[in-house]
Amino acid sequence: MNTQSFTSIHVYVTAVLFSLVIFVSACSQNENDMSQSANTSDTLNMRADHAFASPIEEAHHMSQWNDKGALKTDLKLSLGPNVTEATLYMETKGPGIRIELGKDTAAIYDGKEMYAMPSDSAVNPFTLKTWAYFLKVPYKLNDPGTMIKDQQAAKMQDKMYDRAKMTFKPGTGDTPNDWYILYRDQQNNRLRAMAYIVTYGSTADEANKNPHAISYENYQMVEGIPVATTWKFWGWNSDEGFSEQPLGEANLTNIEFMEPRSLFKAPKEANRMKRN
Repeated sequence: MNTQSFTSIHVYVTAVLFSLVIFVSACSQNENDMSQSANTSDTLNMRADHAFASPIEEAHHMSQWNDKGALKTDLKLSLGPNVTEATLYMETKGPGIRIELGKDTAAIYDGKEMYAMPSDSAVNPFTLKTWAYFLKVPYKLNDPGTMIKDQQAAKMQDKMYDRAKMTFKPGTGDTPNDWYILYRDQQNNRLRAMAYIVTYGSTADEANKNPHAISYENYQMVEGIPVATTWKFWGWNSDEGFSEQPLGEANLTNIEFMEPRSLFKAPKEANRMKRN
């Protein structure tokens, strides 16, 4: 995958599915906070608000997930005529992320700073963090600062799903005004889909006019853990739900768990990314 090709796909994503950067927002900024203990009253309130999330965590085998070191997967993203391919590495319980595009383009997040190789790489902070958080969302519903409230069940593709709305306490992450509508499968409690807005780079009013959704499909068991190997991206609104046709698709292959080793430590030749 060359830099020119990747730049093309990034431009397309920005124009058509700008909201794919969702998890660079409030969820992504909480990764470092997971190791910090909330006070007793906040913890009790948070757990009470997150009763909807507990079945999802159990269905996605959260305790087993946390026992793993890191996950590796090849990812192929198709949006319109553009296709990009990458290899994604991510810590399961920790913040580390690594994405490789071809032999000479890569980026690393070590939990504090983001690095790119080479320095003029087309990889940016959004590209680096987004895909890992799409994959990790079933395990991040109880992050500090998140609030989940039940909503009325609704249909997706003629099937009913339990739903809840996830919002964030003031001061959580970069964009606490974002919200997400979670769709939980009534039969197996897995996360089936999620509608969302992104207020990054726009006002809340503007973002609310342009919600999108991601659906998680083709779950496969990998060392006892269910992983959605197909992600589809949709238009979405509160009245009509999902668009008739998906806007794009991502496919995960060659998924495996591994030891982190030094994957998430930036080498000397790496250059620190600027935070936009």
